[in-house]
Amino acid sequence: MSESRAGTFSYEGLTNLVTKEIQDNTGATTNTDTKTYNYDTYGHRISLNDSAVPGPFTYGYDVHGDVSLLVNQSNNTVKATYGYTPYGASDTTLSKGDTAVNTPFNPYRYTTKRYDTGSQTLDMGARRFDPTTQRFLQMDQYQGALADLTLSADPLTQNRYNLAGSNPLSAVEYDGHKLALDDGAGGGAAPVQVDPKKIMVTIPAPHGQCTYTDPTGCERAAPGTHA
Repeated sequence: MSESRAGTFSYEGLTNLVTKEIQDNTGATTNTDTKTYNYDTYGHRISLNDSAVPGPFTYGYDVHGDVSLLVNQSNNTVKATYGYTPYGASDTTLSKGDTAVNTPFNPYRYTTKRYDTGSQTLDMGARRFDPTTQRFLQMDQYQGALADLTLSADPLTQNRYNLAGSNPLSAVEYDGHKLALDDGAGGGAAPVQVDPKKIMVTIPAPHGQCTYTDPTGCERAAPGTHA
């Protein structure tokens, strides 16, 4: 009999914060595993509860915002430690206690993003990232022409498949769509988003040149001036 696993997820309100996941496993043995997650006021994941293992388990983060530690609060022991290469692959020297590739106890790892066991990729939000090839599987793009132009004009995002502008030590992908500076605060804190570079667009109108900062608005400049 073939084995299969189906997951059902619950979210907090209209956010993308997973509060509960139920995994139904069928095959040689049939069982159901339920995990619940708690968050602080700012949306940082702080603990995990598993129906099959006494807990709860508290998350610890490194300065890059990656999950680095899982502590069992019921007996004050370390359940697992996690280490990563610069592009998010597991560092086997630093990672201990939760190393199963297909059945991880904690699915949230690099930059607090969820590790998908089926595709072996990270769900970064807008796109999926493959730590093995060190590339996104989908090209980064915007539907709006001007917004999409900012990606091509910025040297950090000209390669639409790169992670964090090819500098994952100093920056992170905020949601798989935006480059963000690593604030070094740890704790899974939301990083500081990088403002898109201004693009000079010449418009044949009485107002002269217009400097767009986003797809919805522009800063008008007198003819002959530059952003």
